Amino acid sequence: MTDDAAFEEPEPQRCPSCLAAVEPDQQYCLACGERLVPGPGGPAPPRGRPPAAAVIAVGLLLLLIGGFGIAYGFTRDDGTSTKADSTAKPTTARGSSAVPPTASSAAVPTFTSVPGTTFEQPTFSTSTVPTFPTSTGATTTQPTTTQQTSTTEQNDWPPGEDGWAVLLMSRDTEQYDYAYITNQKTIAEGKGISNAGVLNSDDFFTLNPGYWVLYMGPYSSKSAALAAVPTAVAKGYSDAYVRRVAE
Repeated sequence: MTDDAAFEEPEPQRCPSCLAAVEPDQQYCLACGERLVPGPGGPAPPRGRPPAAAVIAVGLLLLLIGGFGIAYGFTRDDGTSTKADSTAKPTTARGSSAVPPTASSAAVPTFTSVPGTTFEQPTFSTSTVPTFPTSTGATTTQPTTTQQTSTTEQNDWPPGEDGWAVLLMSRDTEQYDYAYITNQKTIAEGKGISNAGVLNSDDFFTLNPGYWVLYMGPYSSKSAALAAVPTAVAKGYSDAYVRRVAE
């Protein structure tokens, strides 16, 4: 034996199924699971099962064949059932009629005359609806009430007068009428104001339009009107003030 042969490494043991390298004392192949030879140089044990790859391949083939068979069976069932349904014809029992009896074929009861009795056909006569004559008596007229106004609207301010007045009260003409302001004049006179008067501010350019005005006057000067303000306040008109009045 040469030196080179002495130092040659022994050939590794391999799996007889997949030829994967295995250890000498290894009992099963780690790659395919094959049972290995018990020891180096010993006889190979009988193969108890086929390689795992072969088992998997056979299983997949069986599944594929089974799938095709099931699909073909469903296709055959659908075709035959449809054909059978389309060609089936309803059958009827012997002696029975397929057409249901109509209402006209039903027996109508008849009434026969009994000896000694007679049946008269009832007759219906149209009755006349009674009419009631309208009363010709005197008709009563519903009394109507009308709102009465005290007097025709007019201003108490002297026509053409340009003077001064103490304004006691003013009310919107859209919310209050002429009767209201004249009633306020009567109240003021009852308080002792002898020169109370009413006017419509629309007729005087010195006043704001749209108001009924209760006033004291007229006064010839502003100072005279201012002197009368305390009297108005004492009579209960605390908001009294002086204003020029002119048409």
